[in-house]
Amino acid sequence: MNARAICFTCLITIGLAMLPSCEMLSNIFCDKKELLRLASPDKKVEAILVRIACGGATTSYDFRLSIVPLGKEPKRSDTVFLAEKLEGESIQWIAPKVLEIRYEKARILNFRNFWYSKDVENFEYIVEVRERST
Repeated sequence: MNARAICFTCLITIGLAMLPSCEMLSNIFCDKKELLRLASPDKKVEAILVRIACGGATTSYDFRLSIVPLGKEPKRSDTVFLAEKLEGESIQWIAPKVLEIRYEKARILNFRNFWYSKDVENFEYIVEVRERST
């Protein structure tokens, strides 16, 4: 490899390393509104429902339900429910480790029926997630 190719490779590598992460970019270009934050009965974690709009007037809102350690902000990996066209939504802790999301109407894009984290009892604290159409 010649000196010019090495220099070009170094510049590209440094430039890519300086770019913000995809999560940071979504925070910059998307309008997020926290609709609800509800602590678990044992006060170890919180469920957070967020409405997200990216892209403008022709796109619908995404609704993201995340579970996080108490007082933390959600990351994409904390998402347990992702939907569009969500109507009549509510969330409720049925027990300290059981969360239910209810809705009248939804186009569910992703659903995960459990959550755990290294930050809460080193993966031993497991939340069951249920979804129910009313």
